[in-house]
Amino acid sequence: MPHTQGFLITLVDVGSAGEQAGLRPGDVILEVNGRSVSSRRDIVSVIEEDFLKAGDVLDLKVWREGGEMNVHLVLGKQGG
Repeated sequence: MPHTQGFLITLVDVGSAGEQAGLRPGDVILEVNGRSVSSRRDIVSVIEEDFLKAGDVLDLKVWREGGEMNVHLVLGKQGG
């Protein structure tokens, strides 16, 4: 069953925190640290509200190829 909610990843930069976490174009981020997200702004809000910084870990629930999976993403420096 495809998801209609979440944030669709369209590009993963080489060397980025997303690539290092194993994210791929076509993945849909459903939750960040247990909170539902549907936009980049939602993801940024979780980071800001939790006072997260480079080196902290985001726990993502991701939809990929018909199933949910958990991904741990270590935040990099902004813009890096």
